[in-house]
Amino acid sequence: MWTNLMPSVRCKELHSQSERARLYASFARRGFRSLALVGASDEDALDLIHTYPLSGKQLTCLSLRCSSLTDRGLEALIDHLQVSDSTLILADNEGVLRQQCWVYLVK
Repeated sequence: MWTNLMPSVRCKELHSQSERARLYASFARRGFRSLALVGASDEDALDLIHTYPLSGKQLTCLSLRCSSLTDRGLEALIDHLQVSDSTLILADNEGVLRQQCWVYLVK
């Protein structure tokens, strides 16, 4: 029922960690295989890694849109998603350079 759907999370609208944890748990229960983070920062990326149950195993596609990640957040996400055959989509992100992505992907 939930296949081929990608929920979008507007990170700036989620104010507490418990609110994010409940949302991510509901996505996991429904079996979503993809997720879009809109307006994410490093803290949001790290929070996804620590709060989303089974995100490294369950997510096959993670999209970052209009986000501002530094090297720290991007590296953490790429390392986390390398556990499975996941796709990372970057669109309209501030400060994320193509060169940065290749440095992490070539490791």
